[in-house]
Amino acid sequence: MRKNKNKLLVLMMFCMGAINAQSLEYLYKNLPDNIDPLLTYKERNEMVEYMKSNQIDTVRNKLGGVAYFLKYDTLHNSVVVRNTSTSLFEMRIINRSSHQPFIAVINSVQGPVLSSSISFYDMSWRTLPMKFVMPRSVEWIDESLLTSAVNVDHAWVRNSMSLNFVSLKFADDSPVLIAENHATERFNEEDGKKVKPFVLSQSILYEYKEDAWVKMKK
Repeated sequence: MRKNKNKLLVLMMFCMGAINAQSLEYLYKNLPDNIDPLLTYKERNEMVEYMKSNQIDTVRNKLGGVAYFLKYDTLHNSVVVRNTSTSLFEMRIINRSSHQPFIAVINSVQGPVLSSSISFYDMSWRTLPMKFVMPRSVEWIDESLLTSAVNVDHAWVRNSMSLNFVSLKFADDSPVLIAENHATERFNEEDGKKVKPFVLSQSILYEYKEDAWVKMKK
C-alpha cells in the first residue's frame, strides 16, 4: 500500500513539474537569450515578480534603456514587452488539437516605420519548421478602385507600395494573427495624397488551422 502511495506521489510530482515546465511564466523566464537578446533571465524574472506582486516596474535592458511589460496574460498565454523605445517582443503559447502546443514569437521594430518578423518554437524552445507567409504591402491596394481611376499612374502607385512594412500582433483574446500595413507612413505629404486613396486601411487576419496559418475571410 505504501509503495502504491509513493508511486502516486512521484506521478503527481512529475505531472506538476511537466505543467510548470510548460507554463507561461517558466517559458518566458527561461527562453534562450538569442531569442530575446536585450534581456537576460534576471531581468525577465524581475519583471514577472513585479507583475505577480501587482506592480508595474521597469528593468534595464542590455543597451542601458528601460524595458517593461505591456501585457502579461496567463489566461490567454500571452506576453508583450516593450524591450526598447523602438522595439516590441511578443510571445504566445498556441494550443492545437493534433500536436503539442507551440510558441510564436513576434519581434517588431520601429525603424522608423514599424515592421515585424515571426518565428515558431516547440515547448523546449527548439525552432519549428513552421511557415507563415508575410503579406506584402501591395496586398492592401484596392485594385478595383485603382484600375477604374483615370489620370492616375497605376504602375507608379503599385511600385510605391513595393517595399514591405507590415507589423504583426496577436488578438487579445484569441490566437488570431493581425497583420497591419505601414508602408504609407514613409511617404511625404505629396506622394501620400496620390497613393493613400487606393490603399485599404483594414487589417489582414490569420488563424492557425489544420497545421497551417490561413487567411481569414473578410
